[in-house]
Amino acid sequence: MTFVLGLAAIIVVFVFVGHGNIRIGPWLKVEVPPVAGGSGGSASAESGGKAFGGTGGPAGPIGSGGAGGDAHADGPNSVAIGGPGGGGGVGLGGPGGSVQAGSGGLVAGGEGGEAGQPDGRGGRGGRNGLEAAGIPNRQLPDGIWLWDYGRGGNGGSTSEYVENLAVIEHLRAEYILAHSGQPETSLHQIQSVPADWLNGELQKRGETWRVRVRNGEYEFYSSGAESH
Repeated sequence: MTFVLGLAAIIVVFVFVGHGNIRIGPWLKVEVPPVAGGSGGSASAESGGKAFGGTGGPAGPIGSGGAGGDAHADGPNSVAIGGPGGGGGVGLGGPGGSVQAGSGGLVAGGEGGEAGQPDGRGGRGGRNGLEAAGIPNRQLPDGIWLWDYGRGGNGGSTSEYVENLAVIEHLRAEYILAHSGQPETSLHQIQSVPADWLNGELQKRGETWRVRVRNGEYEFYSSGAESH
């Protein structure tokens, strides 16, 4: 019986390792090594071409970043740019797009999609390859903007995240109406309402969660957790 219980304890630690620091009561804490970022993409060029492998995606709290896309250019004035990997989250980030370019061509792989995040936000869709490469946007003859092609879709958020976001939108409207006389529910100017003010209002309402802005997105966390 002692052997069985000991084996069960080992299995529990083994199953949860890799999911952050583990604390079992006040007497045991397992430190988990940092999660790796995504590997960079390979690049190869022939006959006067230029190739740039995609950068690996940043690591998340649990899942590693996606690998950068590979690039191969073959021919004079050809340019191939591998797409960057997506950021990790509770899972792995998506890999960047791999590309090949022929003579005189410019080809850029799309960005890998971001993994879903621990607070319930769905991962952001990968950017168009030209946008990710820093190539200026322009409107095409059909009226569609260049960056709109090849863009990935955002992942679905949990119902809890959506409910929290609705509370924040309501508070934002209250703040901007009081300070400018004009209502605003858009999240495009996300920094226009201080996070400290939002958190103060959440505390007044007895909410047990708080908000911060990371990478242009709202992120929610427990009021008892660190805010950085």
